[in-house]
Amino acid sequence: MRCSKPILVFAACLFVSACGSAPEPPTASEYKPEVLNNALPEWKPKDLYLPSTEAKGNWYLVTRNFTASGEVYSPAFWFGLLHSQKIIVASGKETDWFAAKNWLRSHGAKQVIEYQRKSLCNYCTDVYMINSDLHQTKIN
Repeated sequence: MRCSKPILVFAACLFVSACGSAPEPPTASEYKPEVLNNALPEWKPKDLYLPSTEAKGNWYLVTRNFTASGEVYSPAFWFGLLHSQKIIVASGKETDWFAAKNWLRSHGAKQVIEYQRKSLCNYCTDVYMINSDLHQTKIN
């Protein structure tokens, strides 16, 4: 046993001394960087509308001269679109009513959309959003 202790110490010293120097670092020509995120992420809008469960009360909102196009509407309009119990589209022409109804449906309206003839203006379209227990309204 006396002889084996010096041999173990010698082997350990030999093992440790063999790993004494670090390897050479890679040169710049050997290193090839990866390209990550070479373009901006593509953002796509989602047609997801989440109505509030706490929207209560009696109110109405009128949007005069409504156009079923890419016009920017106020937050009150979008709130009314999602939370009203009934929508009335008053228009001089039925084709304008169909265009308004399709636009409102495609933007989240799930409630009843009524048509009322607007006798004073053939080219005007008004949208009435009503949230009331007494929504039996006649619009002129």
